[in-house]
Amino acid sequence: MDGETVTYNVYLEYTDDKKDSVPKWIQMEAHGSGGFHLDAQFENPDHAAQQQRRLRGAP
Repeated sequence: MDGETVTYNVYLEYTDDKKDSVPKWIQMEAHGSGGFHLDAQFENPDHAAQQQRRLRGAP
């Protein structure tokens, strides 16, 4: 809707405290002044790729 104001939050869930970690889960919440609503959670595909690289000894 044109002119709608949307407020949103993004939450990231990590499986460890390493500085170079990517989040495993990404959650997005959004609410608009005109009725827009979003509440979605996604598994981050790069997390699995990073875990495989770490198993092989790569960063």
